Amino acid sequence: MKRIAVVAMLLFALLALVGCGSAVPGLKGLTLDEATRAISEAGFTPGSVTYDEAAGGAEGGVSSQTPEASKRVDQGTPVNIVIAGPPPVEVPSLSGLSLPEAKAVLAAVGLTAGAVDEQYSDSVARDDLVEQSPEASETVGRGSAVAMTFSQGPTPQSVPSVKGMAEKDALSKLKGAGFRAGVARSYSSKKKGTVIAQSPSDGTLQPGKIVKITVSKGPKASYSTGSASEPAPHIYSYFTPHGGRL
Repeated sequence: MKRIAVVAMLLFALLALVGCGSAVPGLKGLTLDEATRAISEAGFTPGSVTYDEAAGGAEGGVSSQTPEASKRVDQGTPVNIVIAGPPPVEVPSLSGLSLPEAKAVLAAVGLTAGAVDEQYSDSVARDDLVEQSPEASETVGRGSAVAMTFSQGPTPQSVPSVKGMAEKDALSKLKGAGFRAGVARSYSSKKKGTVIAQSPSDGTLQPGKIVKITVSKGPKASYSTGSASEPAPHIYSYFTPHGGRL
């Protein structure tokens, strides 16, 4: 019995000396993601996260923790950490903003404008934001840059050739291609109502742009001496892709 009592006392003393539970891992210097992973892998629960700009250590790294490293506690116990430096910033949505407006919004939350690019877009209006990186609602360090891409408007399309066509057919073809038409009229040996010139005659334009065409008025009439002066040439008339006159 005495031997059993001695063994029991030794076990009690050992448990009192070592402690029950599992040892909390050391987290100092780890990033938030690294610390969170280490806590979970050791069988504990990630607890609160606070930021302290006055704390020692590398910015963005764990400065202190509770419970302390190596302390034995029950599995599942929350481990709270303090990160050195300012808290992260949530990236705002820049959708619908112009570049100057986007820069102002970023500056207001402690971020900066990164690379700025442009690309054609058939779904986003010209000068509106197409995409941003990091995306809205992501968290980043204060002072981080946000790259932006803005729309240049619709993708340019090939300009169809309408020279030699009847005016009605030419307007229909330009409308079908998404362009507006500017019509001028001029005397020509070509049949009245025939397109005798266009500008541009080839290449590409963005949908909605104007293609100018010149339509024949037919041969110039002869005027005898003393007759009325020649009628003034017509100015351009403009037509929308929907057929309306501007």
